[in-house]
Order: sequence, then structure tokens, then C-alpha cells
Amino acid sequence: MHSYHEGKQFEEIFRLAALRQGFLPVQMPLGAKRAGKRLIQIKTPFDFILLKQGDPEGTSIFIDCKSFNKNMISYSELTEHQVCSLSTIQRYGFSAGYLIWFRQENAVCFAKASDLRRIEPGKSMHGREMIYLGSIQEFYLGRLFTLQWEKP
Repeated sequence: MHSYHEGKQFEEIFRLAALRQGFLPVQMPLGAKRAGKRLIQIKTPFDFILLKQGDPEGTSIFIDCKSFNKNMISYSELTEHQVCSLSTIQRYGFSAGYLIWFRQENAVCFAKASDLRRIEPGKSMHGREMIYLGSIQEFYLGRLFTLQWEKP
């Protein structure tokens, strides 16, 4: 399976898990702009906004889903415009980051935008350094709503 399809598969697994756990995953639509008679896809700042249903405080988390066939993410694998967008969102006091499925370890982890920002060129961040949410079969998203969120 190609990485694009694995990424889309993980997005669907995440969406269904969120609904099952009582959260509302709002997926960002694919963006496009017109170039003459053609439509060209444009980059989106993240994949989902995860809302906690029935929360009078309106708690939300901004998430971009990633899938890797190893146990770490390197600087070169960061999507700069997304890390920048998620960092800005976190700086404004909202929760934001990458939700990552490490297929080799069968682990779903969360990396805060502020932690992604600290990865330097030529360096990596291992799944052990992230917030472990569980295996792909049973990861729990509620933990994300109990974290302390510092501004980057």
C-alpha cells in the first residue's frame, strides 16, 4: 500500500474511533484554486478539528494525521506549513499537533506542535518521546483533552 493510501486509511480509522469515543471529528475539506480552466489542489493547514461533545467550554484540538512505517519522525518529514499553522494555533491557546500511527510498532502517538517545532534539521523525534494513546486497534483520544498545553 502506498503512503498516501495508508495516510487516508489512518484518517478514516481516526474518524471512526473519534465518533465511537463520543468526540466529533470535523475534517478539513481539500482546498483548491483556479489556474485558468484547471483547479489546482492547495495545501491545507491540518486535517481535523476534534471537538469534545457536550463540553460547554467548547474544547477542541487541531490535528494533522500522519502514518509512518518506522518508530520516529525526522525533521525532513515535517510538513513546514502545517507545523507553522499548528504552532500558531497552539500559541493562541488551543491544542494542536500531529497524531501519528507508527505502523512498525503498532502505536498511535500524539506530538504537540510545540514539540514538533523543537525538532532540528538532521534530527528526529522518537515515538517514545510523544504522548502514547494506544495501539491502532484501541487508541484513546480522551487523553488529549487532559494534557497541559504550553504555548510554543
